[in-house]
Amino acid sequence: MVAACSSSSSLTDFAEDLERLVSTMNDGLDDADASLGDEPSLEVMRAYVADRLELRNDFLDAFGALDPPEEISDLYATALDIIVRLTAAESELADFVMEADTAEEARTVWDSPAGDAARAIDVESIAICDAAQASVDATQDRDSFSDTPWIPPEMKEVIEVTFGCHAEDR
Repeated sequence: MVAACSSSSSLTDFAEDLERLVSTMNDGLDDADASLGDEPSLEVMRAYVADRLELRNDFLDAFGALDPPEEISDLYATALDIIVRLTAAESELADFVMEADTAEEARTVWDSPAGDAARAIDVESIAICDAAQASVDATQDRDSFSDTPWIPPEMKEVIEVTFGCHAEDR
């Protein structure tokens, strides 16, 4: 009865929405990375960081608008915090590149404190993505209860999504 009155989405709906958001962002980031080339000019690098920042901001807005089911609200809150910090780090990287006078100077962005911070937060984002994937994958065990009539439907929910937490998984 409580689940029926809840305004949040089902775990399946939430996971599918999240999978679409992550896939869209990852595709955009992969496209941006591919457009960079080996020795990009300062203008190309500036366009690159602007594109990445727009993708991160769009993802943050869309993720923040999701309505997670109660069972993963803590994981969602942790992920939202990481996404906010990752977007802020991406903004600092973009600022560094935008303020650079030459392409050579802009290429040192990963040697800067902003680069160090972005890498550290990226590690956290991959870890929370892995945790979310593990949580979703754990529902596969529920398949054995699919024909048990006395178990509520939400406890038999099996979710099959792939978040692509690692570049090699996309």
